[in-house]
Amino acid sequence: MQQGWVLVSLELEFPQMKEKAPDPVPSNPAFQITLYEGKHFTGWKLEVFGGCDNFQDRGFMNRVNSIRVESGAWVCFEHPDFRGQQFILEHGDYPDFFRWNGHNDHMSSCRPVGMVSGPFTLGGLPAEVTGVGWSGLVRHGDK
Repeated sequence: MQQGWVLVSLELEFPQMKEKAPDPVPSNPAFQITLYEGKHFTGWKLEVFGGCDNFQDRGFMNRVNSIRVESGAWVCFEHPDFRGQQFILEHGDYPDFFRWNGHNDHMSSCRPVGMVSGPFTLGGLPAEVTGVGWSGLVRHGDK
């Protein structure tokens, strides 16, 4: 599997686009997201396999109207360099920006969400005792 990203239009690949600098976040086959210019997965698309700090550097404008999360969980940002309003996306199809609670089609960067494995506590009690979800949990050993 090739590292990084691929910009395609209507299933046509542009090899010259693959020669740009690698993503700032290493590529990982466990993470894949496809961003589409048009609603309902139409128009130009950008496939990302790791972090992408600026879609325009990859030849893709910052207009995203639909998203398909192939694998992993992702955080997408309104502005380049992982800044601005954030959108958390899990595996699935998002046919228009209303589906990820966007107010418009502006999106300029994204990266996979890193996962941390347990055991976790909340206020000194194990999470399973409190019945609390992930919010506010602290990993053992973290202060």
